Amino acid sequence: MAEARAWAEENPGAWEYMLDNAERLASRGYVSANYLVHMVRNELRVPVPNSCSPAFARMAAEQRPRLRGAFRTHASMTDGFTEAVS
Repeated sequence: MAEARAWAEENPGAWEYMLDNAERLASRGYVSANYLVHMVRNELRVPVPNSCSPAFARMAAEQRPRLRGAFRTHASMTDGFTEAVS
């Protein structure tokens, strides 16, 4: 979680891009955090660690409550670092 939060803080534009696309995709069904990571890599050319995907899903639900339930999450080591349940 700390790595994902640090990445989001260091890359605020890419993080907002990820959140905005999560909302767009959520309106069509569920959202894949891995897909969002690849979008940022491919479209913005910003490096993103694969290990951050589970944390990104939880952070997105924490920061934008309307995304709660949009991600299909499984038990993760990142659980317990946020109050949000995606």
